Amino acid sequence: MSFDGTTIVGSYNEGSGPRAYKWSTTAGFVTVNSGWSSLERISGDGRFGVGFIGDQPARWDLTTNTYQLLETRSGYYSVSGISADGATVVGAESVIIGTSWVGIPWYWTSSTGRVPMTPPRGGDFINAAVSPDGRYVSLSWTFASAWLFDRQTQTYRNMADIFRDEGLPALGEYNIFSVSAITGDAVRGYNVTGVINPGNSTPTAYAVTGIFAGTGTVPEIDPAGLGSVLALVTGSLGLLERRRRARR
Repeated sequence: MSFDGTTIVGSYNEGSGPRAYKWSTTAGFVTVNSGWSSLERISGDGRFGVGFIGDQPARWDLTTNTYQLLETRSGYYSVSGISADGATVVGAESVIIGTSWVGIPWYWTSSTGRVPMTPPRGGDFINAAVSPDGRYVSLSWTFASAWLFDRQTQTYRNMADIFRDEGLPALGEYNIFSVSAITGDAVRGYNVTGVINPGNSTPTAYAVTGIFAGTGTVPEIDPAGLGSVLALVTGSLGLLERRRRARR
């Protein structure tokens, strides 16, 4: 759903396969593609959506109902985030390494195309999220701390280290946690939500506000709220579903 709540995207089953749709307060329900397609995320300004044409990731211009493929090769992909202006998309490709399926995260922009991300270390990739301004991409892994990739400096930082630097030692003690969503901006600071799993105890949701405050100028779009923790769940399920199809 767009930040102002006026536009929603998704997919419905027509019998022969899913069909991408958008709904807005001005146009109502509109099917944006008549073939096998889906829309899974929408930019904060409501202008762009990301999803799939067949098994290929695509970005839609929702004002013209046209799309651009983010990858021309068939494969097993997930899309899990889009920046507020629609210029940056994040997701993963599931590939076989040896005898195991492994998720390789990536980001996409119109100028760079799809760029794989390889943090210093991690477990099995489960989800990526992107900040509204497109600068930061979080990478969550099983049995490992999440990483934050700064596209401006092309550097990775462990989230546990970031939290400690921000004066949050209690949160930084945990080495197994994920990032579900990043909101906010470089002036007031970024807000991070996710799940902590300290050892073998029950996972616990967390929310941290105002990190990296005062490091930039006010963006054009000012998103409200902390975003949806469902980004982690739906992104993970999409990747797992494509792995499941591949094993058939």
